[in-house]
Amino acid sequence: MKSRYTNLYIPSDFFNANFSWTEAFPLVRPFQLGHHCNFHVLHKDVESVSPSPAVLDPPDADHLYSAKETFVHPTRLIHFLVGQKGKNETMAIGGPWSPSLDGVNPEEDPKVLIKTAIRTTQALTGIDLSACTQWYRFAEVRYLRPEEMHKGRLVQARVETTVIFLPDVWSCTPTRIEWGTMQTSYKKQLQKKLAAVSKDENSQALKSTLIYFLLGYRSFLVEEDEGGEIQGKLDPTHFSELDPKVMKIIDLRKELESRTLSSKGLKSQLIARLTKAMKTEQEKEEAQEAMEVTEQAAQSEEVKKNLEVEEKSEDKKKEEEEKKKKEEREKASLERKYVLPDNPAILVHPNSVAKSGKFDCTVTSLSVLLDYRPEDNKEHSFEVSLFAELFNEMLMRDYGFEIYKSLVKAPEKKEEEKKDKDKDKKTEDKNSKKEKDDEKKNEGEKKEEIKEEEEEAEDDDEKAKKDKDKKKEKKKYTTVEPALLMAFTYFDQNHTGYMLDKDVEEIIHTIGLQLSRAQVRKLVQKVVSRDAVSYRKLTDKPLPGQGDTKEEPVKEVKEFDIETLAQDLLKKTSESKEESCQKMTAEIKQLKQKLLVQEKVTNNSESTSKKYLSALMESKEHLTAMLASVTEALGDKGDNDEVEIKKETDIKSNGAS
Repeated sequence: MKSRYTNLYIPSDFFNANFSWTEAFPLVRPFQLGHHCNFHVLHKDVESVSPSPAVLDPPDADHLYSAKETFVHPTRLIHFLVGQKGKNETMAIGGPWSPSLDGVNPEEDPKVLIKTAIRTTQALTGIDLSACTQWYRFAEVRYLRPEEMHKGRLVQARVETTVIFLPDVWSCTPTRIEWGTMQTSYKKQLQKKLAAVSKDENSQALKSTLIYFLLGYRSFLVEEDEGGEIQGKLDPTHFSELDPKVMKIIDLRKELESRTLSSKGLKSQLIARLTKAMKTEQEKEEAQEAMEVTEQAAQSEEVKKNLEVEEKSEDKKKEEEEKKKKEEREKASLERKYVLPDNPAILVHPNSVAKSGKFDCTVTSLSVLLDYRPEDNKEHSFEVSLFAELFNEMLMRDYGFEIYKSLVKAPEKKEEEKKDKDKDKKTEDKNSKKEKDDEKKNEGEKKEEIKEEEEEAEDDDEKAKKDKDKKKEKKKYTTVEPALLMAFTYFDQNHTGYMLDKDVEEIIHTIGLQLSRAQVRKLVQKVVSRDAVSYRKLTDKPLPGQGDTKEEPVKEVKEFDIETLAQDLLKKTSESKEESCQKMTAEIKQLKQKLLVQEKVTNNSESTSKKYLSALMESKEHLTAMLASVTEALGDKGDNDEVEIKKETDIKSNGAS
């Protein structure tokens, strides 16, 4: 194994492997890449609409046998759904065998490990593989485990076997109607989660509005009190501006009336009243000043408290804004997590608890799986890398056999050999002519040289014009053999359009057809020109309506894209599938109509049979009554005959005596 795969890490307990893909996919029935299937890996937070009842690690889990599988889908290139532990550790999806849940004797009964694969896959990814009809046993890996303690009990030394399956997972793809119902159910689940988030928002918003309302109401009451005090103030002039002894009687009376005092009496009485009122006002003002000082101190304390409350409210506003932003981000992340593709796909729900919460699923290409390193020193990554190598070898064998079939069908090249001989003769004649021309030049015929140069220049101009015309008249080609083109391009990674004859010979030798070197070389030489095989001549043909020329095929697209070829293959297979589906639907409709007609006939026959049965029962009753009457009549006659016979015997006896 180490000499075969130099960069592959091999675990210390590994000792044997059985590659059973050669039996599952023989050359006569190779693996088909025409089945279209998509995987959509959802986030761990997204709950499945239909939760799986499968148990990943039952109490009687036995690692003596483990069933694991990988799922392939060739939409553009070959991709696999694999498990992932951490960031870079790939693992096959599956788990240990359980005798109570899966059955007994996995060696004899192949269904036992298939049940194990279905159970563990459903527990890890939520995919129900019970609809799969084909389970290809791809490889078996065996480990020699030493004696160890597992979950508090001693486990003896034994051999553990891991079986890698390749099921037809494309049969689990939901239909359009099922996909529509799944999309609506996941949208409802998303709306519920968004509503729960918005409820938290509303409760926090209500709390903040209540705080703002109380603060505003408090400020309103303070303003109202201040307005009442202003309205309660009167118009009398200040006592410091008045001098009652100098004032006139009219002014004295006005001031007294403004102070709600009586303005009647003599001037001396008016002065005495006003001076008394002024003294009381002075005393009140002094008391008010003292009160104002205390009130100002109290107000300053209230202002400080209000400022602190406002600062707290501002901090709360900032916190609420941050919370709102976080909630918006949460909503956006939820919406992203619940986005489903337009076309039907198999939904993957990675188990959030498995592998201590580090388990996840990814869809990776075959080239990424083959790009492993010796640092990947985990047992589960070894199994995935080994599977990738085996799958690559299987494809190389199948594509190599496709190339071999095309070489067998290719005609023998006889005309080209004759052309090569003619070319050799022409080259010899040209060489002899050149020698003669050199002799003539040595003689010094300068005039002839000048003429020849002029003629050569004219010939070059004519050749350049012809080349331009040829470039304009290049033929357009179409790919007739897409499967063969896919086979060649799988080996021609740089897409050069040709392969060396030695490389083609090595590819055919690796198929295992037990051919000699001479046989393989003879096959390859059918299509070789200048030590190379230009495979576009085998796969492409000119479009109809063009002249037959012997130029090399030229594609409209300069660089060949393997993705477009895969898409063409998928289109053809999908078209054939659609035609077969249409035929099947028509046949099913005809069968339904026939069954309806048959059902009507059976219903009619049942009703008629019931009528006949009722008539038969009536006739039976009538016949039984008739039989009873006949038997009674016969019984009476018999009694009469016996009486007559006795009488005759008595008479005879009397006569004899």
